[in-house]
Amino acid sequence: MGNYLESATTPTTNSTKTTNSPTTNSSNINNTEIIKKIPKLDISCLQSTSFEPLLTNNYLSQLSSEFVKEEWLNCWTLIFSSLRHGKSFHRFCTQCTFRGPTIILVKDTKGAVFGAFASDSWKNPQSSWYGNGNCFLFSLAPEFKVYKATGYNDHYMYLNFDKEMLPNGVGIGGQHFYFGLFLDNHFEKGNSSASCSTFASKCLTSDQHFDIDEVEVWSVNLPTQEEYEEMTGESDNSKRILDPVTRQFRSVKNTTKNRGGILTNEDNPDKFISELLGKGGWSHGLEPEINATNSTTNPTTNSTTN
Repeated sequence: MGNYLESATTPTTNSTKTTNSPTTNSSNINNTEIIKKIPKLDISCLQSTSFEPLLTNNYLSQLSSEFVKEEWLNCWTLIFSSLRHGKSFHRFCTQCTFRGPTIILVKDTKGAVFGAFASDSWKNPQSSWYGNGNCFLFSLAPEFKVYKATGYNDHYMYLNFDKEMLPNGVGIGGQHFYFGLFLDNHFEKGNSSASCSTFASKCLTSDQHFDIDEVEVWSVNLPTQEEYEEMTGESDNSKRILDPVTRQFRSVKNTTKNRGGILTNEDNPDKFISELLGKGGWSHGLEPEINATNSTTNPTTNSTTN
């Protein structure tokens, strides 16, 4: 079982449902229904009592009041922490894609804390936008503000890698190069536009361009059946047992089957990202050295004729 922050569940006086009737708004954008419930926090990902999560109880209470689905408020599981995994975009991809809805928390070097809720799973790196109107942006410190989707466009979630003409990193809202929130693929720099039409948001921090101090990602719900099948190649819904230790990528459209079927967190992250992009498994400059005597032989193909 994971390690839980029991203190996160202490505000139990409002734990009962207060929504007596469903909202009459038929749109999935800006649903005004508020659920009074505080989720538990699973921090077993940290594997050390010396690390303190960026998501404090105060932040938790503020954020949880903004969620419109009770299923998003049962237990939030820490799946990525730059304190634990390093400032690694590669590790972010291995830990956070196909994990269902997630919360990204960012702390910059000036102490501001802000982030985004992604209501869909992060998917393999690609140049297109996806997600839905339940996504939102927020700032937590120095002040709490939430920016919900406006319906102006569908530029909710963006995850890209190794493209020369497009931004490489993870983004929420806005346009290419003018994101509501964007973290570059080195997890060192980020930016938040002064205005974002997707969420009618202002800059989330004191500077539009900021230096990243810390990043956390929390999974708030299981992925859908379709996302699970895409991730694992399995259709058995009973096997959707997910936690940061046992739930590893087992297959990305069968690209890892020839390597034993299981891609663990200890596998080379550059190799993993390259496989997602169909580049044969290794980034340029990171290919394993080939013995000179076998340099004329394709290292991935058995030269023996059966």
